[in-house]
Amino acid sequence: MAAPEMTAVIRVILGRDHPDVSYVTQACLLTLRDSLVSFRRESSLIQYAKQVAVRTALSSRRRSRSRNKQIALTQRNPQGASHQVVARARRLAAFRGLLDELPEPQAEAFALRVVLDYTPSQVAEVTGASVSTVRSHIRIAEEKLKQKIKNGPTPREIDR
Repeated sequence: MAAPEMTAVIRVILGRDHPDVSYVTQACLLTLRDSLVSFRRESSLIQYAKQVAVRTALSSRRRSRSRNKQIALTQRNPQGASHQVVARARRLAAFRGLLDELPEPQAEAFALRVVLDYTPSQVAEVTGASVSTVRSHIRIAEEKLKQKIKNGPTPREIDR
């Protein structure tokens, strides 16, 4: 029941074709099973499972050493790919790279906000931080992401 929802979240954070998606999904399911004892029913079980998926995927991503390989693959422009496809791949690579570079509280707040579309108050409730701290974490992450995209190669440069 929760596995497809968790897998979708994991694919956003790790990448659709990341080789560890199934491994991380299994780890998430085990973590979910073990954490059900402390589940306070403040949200639906699916939302709770997605939160577990965000945290587990972020941890896995931080441990993964294949980031440079993924970025190199997304920066190549397959023949016939439009600039929009290349630009989207570039934005996703920047997003995932940013998650690796951010401190854990900022990465978690940003991922909950972007991937699960949580409001700052929902993120605060999940993480135990104040709403103002969450807003600060999200703002800093957004600024860093904009800089990462702005300073990266343009789609035309990737074509070469």
